[in-house]
Amino acid sequence: MALLQQNIVPKQCLDFVASLDDEARNDLLQHFCADRFLRKFNKVKDIFCNSAHDWNQTFYYMLLRTLDVGRNRKAFEQLALRVAYSNLLREHTSLRSIEAMVIGGSGLLEILDDDDSYIVSLKREAEHLLHKYNIEPLKPEDWSLSGVRPQNHPLLRLAQVAAFLIHHNFILSCILSCRTPKQVEKLFCIEPSPYWRKHFACDEDNQSALRLGREKANIFGINLIVPLQFTYSEFVGDNALFDHSIELLRALRPEMNKYTRQWYSAGILARNAYDSQALLQISTEFCQPRRCDKCRIGQHIAAMTSNEAK
Repeated sequence: MALLQQNIVPKQCLDFVASLDDEARNDLLQHFCADRFLRKFNKVKDIFCNSAHDWNQTFYYMLLRTLDVGRNRKAFEQLALRVAYSNLLREHTSLRSIEAMVIGGSGLLEILDDDDSYIVSLKREAEHLLHKYNIEPLKPEDWSLSGVRPQNHPLLRLAQVAAFLIHHNFILSCILSCRTPKQVEKLFCIEPSPYWRKHFACDEDNQSALRLGREKANIFGINLIVPLQFTYSEFVGDNALFDHSIELLRALRPEMNKYTRQWYSAGILARNAYDSQALLQISTEFCQPRRCDKCRIGQHIAAMTSNEAK
């Protein structure tokens, strides 16, 4: 099936899904969401195994990789491996120490001005702690910083992470207990320390943009909390927790991105994040790599075409 120019999902597939009644469409979305759950389960399982079977390190790694789904994801992942959560936990009584470790470990302290007294003290603390824990920092060139908006800058994101970690010592229990979007939002709507608020806000009205706010919390709910909950539930055999993870996904808002927009423009709307995850699975795992012969939609269309030709 040829793809339309600049589109990922073929028009005949959009038309087919749009033609389905509610029951048939719900069944189809459930099938693809189950596919996506399996893919995410395997990803979290791999992270857990690579984290020495430590659920807190697993969460921390996933937290950092979820901060940026684009060009800086690999740098955030490397940082999570170099600055381990277990070492951060040993310094959890001091926000400045946590900032020094995560920002110092990122290598981005090097691009900051030595004329600033707080940065000088942070660099001194980072030098001590990185040596103490034998951490080799990343280099500034490992990050893609050109054209990054202030509210998405890796430095600000890491300051937000430091503020999050200092507020939540028992992060796994916090994650597993989330049941509603409000609880997810409350967990992640964290502001960085005053220094970073002052240096990243363009004006007073921009202060709210410096929080890990509602939209980012929704993304964390979909890509961090729900996958961790259902993977953990499978490992420990907690069926109730698995059910809660599905309920939370159905309560979270659907994603809006280049993949879902094509579905929405065809009149196929996601009611919640459960539906949008199914639509993303179709687009990214079948349409984009052109695995039409493995896709339930593609198989239906191929069968209909074959019957019409007879």
